[in-house]
Amino acid sequence: MKDSTPRSSVDDPSFHAEGAGEELMGGAQELSSQREAEEFERHWLDVQPSVRAFLTGYLSDRSIVDDCVQEVALLAWKKGPVREGPERLLAFSLACAKRIAMSEVRRTYRTRRRMLAVKTLASLAELAAEQEREEMDLKASLTAALRGCLDELDAEPRRLLDLRYVSKDRRALTKEAKSRGYTTDAVYKKLERIRALLRDCVTRKLKEKR
Repeated sequence: MKDSTPRSSVDDPSFHAEGAGEELMGGAQELSSQREAEEFERHWLDVQPSVRAFLTGYLSDRSIVDDCVQEVALLAWKKGPVREGPERLLAFSLACAKRIAMSEVRRTYRTRRRMLAVKTLASLAELAAEQEREEMDLKASLTAALRGCLDELDAEPRRLLDLRYVSKDRRALTKEAKSRGYTTDAVYKKLERIRALLRDCVTRKLKEKR
């Protein structure tokens, strides 16, 4: 005799498969969102100084600048080309910053005499942002050159630099000197020579890049 009792959807294997699929989709979406958030945060750290410098060219009140930066960040997160890299995100963010700043200037200074100054403010803001970008490019070039120079060092100079700048033991260099039969002054003189070599190397690499 066949069981005529209706089966609960909970007992239906297809119900469980569908639920598992939804869980997987939800997990994948959550992971994707997390990655997008991390990617945005990484790019925004590069972009934000230029946005702030640009807004400061328009607005003198720091609290208003902070509010505008937050507004730009929100727009950049919701609508910006995050996956296209920091340069595209910077262009988008500066366009948003300009609209927001102009709106704030118009709201604050409504007379025609004041409005004529907006173009001047725009020029100053764009100049400030350009200078900020140049400084960021210089820092990136310096970092890349320094890494290249460090890679060219032998093991002993690298070890001394690690002991001086990486080790948390304040007596690391003193211990190193004793273990090798050197005086502490001799170790520090070696470090000075290594730093001089690095400066020369970085200068050379920057000139080669130009």
